[in-house]
Amino acid sequence: MASVVAILEFRGGIGGHDGDLTLEKYRPAIDKAFSIEDLGAFCLVINSPGGSPVQSHLLAEYIRQCGDTTGVPIFAFVEDMACSGGYLLASAADHIFVSIFSTVGSIGVTTTTFKVSKLLDAIGIEAKTYTSGERKGGAFNHFSVTTSEDEEDLNDMLTNMHKEFIKWVLRRREGKLDSSKRNEIFSGAVFTGAEAIDLGLADQLYSVKEHSIREAIGTEQVKIVNIVPSGGSGMIVRLRDLIAKTSFIPSLMTRFTKPLPVSGVSMSVFGFLALIVLIPIFLLMFISIMILTAIFTILAIIIIVPLKIFYMIFIYPCIWLAGWCSGDNETDDKLYKRKNYKENKKYKTVITV
Repeated sequence: MASVVAILEFRGGIGGHDGDLTLEKYRPAIDKAFSIEDLGAFCLVINSPGGSPVQSHLLAEYIRQCGDTTGVPIFAFVEDMACSGGYLLASAADHIFVSIFSTVGSIGVTTTTFKVSKLLDAIGIEAKTYTSGERKGGAFNHFSVTTSEDEEDLNDMLTNMHKEFIKWVLRRREGKLDSSKRNEIFSGAVFTGAEAIDLGLADQLYSVKEHSIREAIGTEQVKIVNIVPSGGSGMIVRLRDLIAKTSFIPSLMTRFTKPLPVSGVSMSVFGFLALIVLIPIFLLMFISIMILTAIFTILAIIIIVPLKIFYMIFIYPCIWLAGWCSGDNETDDKLYKRKNYKENKKYKTVITV
């Protein structure tokens, strides 16, 4: 009997305002994977630069809890990168596979802020912030001058988060890390796949994922099941997400959260209605506009071209003849340039052009 292996992909930024990788979104998929009967292994395919430390940790802890509860081995396959929060997620696995060209590590914490107080002073704008705590806002208030206390608060926060990150990696990679290069490992540096193996951040190189899975579980009879998160994937869902981000639909979609299966993709009722109703309407509008444009273009050609020919054959010669009869050699040039009724004061001749 073939051993069942569930594969779940984690691609892109983790958490944040626009991040797709969150525990809320992936928890149903994780539960589905570990509920498969006769599950032989659970595989994470990771290609992420990191993101929210909170969501990275929540995902890693939940996957680890499922693995410990069921006793199912967990493997991580790093594609392009597993950096920062992406590596925190990868380290939830029992065994980490990397490509020779993968980038791994970046075990550190970073944040970015900026100040516009000097710019506001230069243009004469005074910004005031009112707080009930003397250190409220601090370094993240863009309109205030950064104080030494703000710097200290921010550095303490980053340092504490970095320490927790290090503790997690030490616990998950216990006995595998090169202790003589601990400072280098936790410096925030990024390493190639081969370097990561030498340092103990990864376990093994791979080229063909399915082949490595068979070797890891010790059998050639493997049935691979790809798990897709409830948000789905592919062109249909990307189009749905585009509609959701650029219209009034998001507020409506949140009111209809009951999943509806459509071609293997789960989406909200309103997301589905948007696809089957709005897209045909937009297509009809586009086709109508193109047809109207073609009609007006044809009409313009039919009407304007004959008028232009008539003007050149009959009107221009009359203007030239009037100038010739008046005896003024420059009259024709002058008359060509006229756009309204103008009187030629010398010959008292009125020409319409």
